Amino acid sequence: MLIDPLQRSKSYRSKYAGVLSRGPETEINFVPLKPVLLLNLGIYQMEKGNYSEAIEFFNNSQNLAIQNADLRTQAIALNNLGACLTELGNYQKATEFWEKGLEISTKINDVETTAKIVTNSGGALIELGELKKALEFIEIGKKYFEVSNNKPGLASIYILLARIYEKQTDQIKA
Repeated sequence: MLIDPLQRSKSYRSKYAGVLSRGPETEINFVPLKPVLLLNLGIYQMEKGNYSEAIEFFNNSQNLAIQNADLRTQAIALNNLGACLTELGNYQKATEFWEKGLEISTKINDVETTAKIVTNSGGALIELGELKKALEFIEIGKKYFEVSNNKPGLASIYILLARIYEKQTDQIKA
C-alpha cells in the first residue's frame, strides 16, 4: 500500500512545500514545477555566460512564479536577473530587481535569498561608487550569512569589504 505523501510528517511536507497539493475531491495534484525548471535553466545559461538567454529564462520563471503565487521563486529569479545585469554592466537596473526581490524575500523570511540579494546589491553599489550604502548592505549580508553559518557567503562578504576599503584607499584594512 502506498503512503499518501500529504500524510507524512510536517517536516517532510515543509521541505517539499509547493510540490504537492490537495485538489478537489481529495485527489493529489502536482503544482506546476515549470517556474523552478526555468530558474534552473537560467542558472545553467548564466554559468555558461549566456546572459541574454539566462535573462529570458529568469523573466519567464518570475512571471510563472507570480501566477502560481510562489514568492520564493520570484525572489530568486529577481536576484538572478540582477546578477545577469551586473555581468552586462547594468548595475542600476540590477539594483532595481534586487529591491523588488529583497521586499519579497524579507516578507517570507527567506534568510538565504535575502543574504544573497543584499550582498549582490552591495557589490553593484561598489561599482556605482556608492561605498557608504554598499557597506551598509554588505554588513546586513554578513549578519545573515553568520546566522546561517554560510562560509562561502561570508567569504564573498570579506572580498566585497576588501574592495570597498581598497576604493577608499585604506590599504591597511584591505
